[in-house]
Amino acid sequence: MSRQTTLLHDNLVDYAATLITTGTWSLDLPAENVRHPFLTKVARTGTSAAEESLIFDLSSAKKVEAILIDAHTLTAGDSTIKIQGNASDSWGAPSFSENITYAAGRILHYFASSQTYRYWRFTFTKSASGETRDIGRVFLGSILEMTDEPDFEDVSVDYKDPSDKSRALSGHVYTNQREDYFQLKFSSPAAYANVALSVVGIYGSLGVGRPFYLHLFPDLSDDTYYVVFMSEPSYKTKAWDPEAGEFIVDLQFEVEEFK
Repeated sequence: MSRQTTLLHDNLVDYAATLITTGTWSLDLPAENVRHPFLTKVARTGTSAAEESLIFDLSSAKKVEAILIDAHTLTAGDSTIKIQGNASDSWGAPSFSENITYAAGRILHYFASSQTYRYWRFTFTKSASGETRDIGRVFLGSILEMTDEPDFEDVSVDYKDPSDKSRALSGHVYTNQREDYFQLKFSSPAAYANVALSVVGIYGSLGVGRPFYLHLFPDLSDDTYYVVFMSEPSYKTKAWDPEAGEFIVDLQFEVEEFK
């Protein structure tokens, strides 16, 4: 299915009312860590069973359109990776269940149509029960799909190195090495105004400090970017589309990598 640039922005896992439960996961690296924005603050499974799961109680039925599992150490030998939804915390025959395709590091799975349930379970079976698996971040929630996918020339990426470098009187160079990151400028020259307003609304909810996922070219790559807004998005009206009953605008925003 063809898909345009998509923002995964409304993460129900982060809601204060969402309760996360597991089986015998690590007490030192608990399941609660999957809602922490830092990818390195991971949750870790136990070693007593091969089948593992994360259960999310959203407190009421809420719409979900995608799941993303980030900074994970699942392997290609793991099996039965699924996302399930149900009206109750009972998983013998859940109302909704879909298999998820394994991918190293970051797994993204879109639903064919939105699903609305209170309880959600992400489950998988490890290749060996005595092994552990880590998960750094889980996204489970709503998305915004753009109406116009940008051309390559509409996107620019600038890599930044924040390392400090100084030179001593002796001529020796000293470096305080820091991890580099990227900044991305995005332009959608034929977006509809309602989409632009939605992006501005997402910025209003997240500001410049709360991260989200940006799936830039879904038809070409599964690569997604974990980012924060650098500033408020802007748009300029270009034309009226009488068939759609919408203004066409040039939407622009800038984001930078979050880790």
